Amino acid sequence: MNKHPQQSLGFTLVELLVTVGVFVVLTSVVLANYRGFDTNAKFANASEDIVLAIRQAQVYGVGVKGEGASFTIPYGVYLKQSTPNQILLFADRDAAPDGKYTTADNPIVETINWQNVITSLSISCDGGPCGGNELSVTFRRPNVDAVIKDGAGTVYSIATVTITKGTKTSIVTISRAGQVSIQ
Repeated sequence: MNKHPQQSLGFTLVELLVTVGVFVVLTSVVLANYRGFDTNAKFANASEDIVLAIRQAQVYGVGVKGEGASFTIPYGVYLKQSTPNQILLFADRDAAPDGKYTTADNPIVETINWQNVITSLSISCDGGPCGGNELSVTFRRPNVDAVIKDGAGTVYSIATVTITKGTKTSIVTISRAGQVSIQ
């Protein structure tokens, strides 16, 4: 009689434990890195949102969004150091549009908020501090140039918005020519 050795039709307990152990380690690594990725992505999106809001104000100001029949209404973006997780897109509907945001006369077109994505926002104008630690950048038809003003109404040729979250920093630069860049 010919005897055949017993053939294994399944996995041993050791093989299953090793496989589950490898899966647990790989899953732990992926989940630990996901939190960092999510934070980095939100921070990168915040700096992009600042640039996009400025571009949107430029499009509205030059193309006229539809605030009545007037072609002279400037649109702008307002940033303030004390509210680093918020940007306001506004229509400068003052009787004599002054190119800066005021709560009484300028309706808000859109508010962009982030949930604790930015820990600090600093603003500089022409290389120095901006008055009132706030910034308004407006655009008015037919000129595509930006009007950059601080809270006191002083006009500048360049503004820099620096946002930080932990060790991450992003710098958005706005020039009078209407150019916006991120570093």
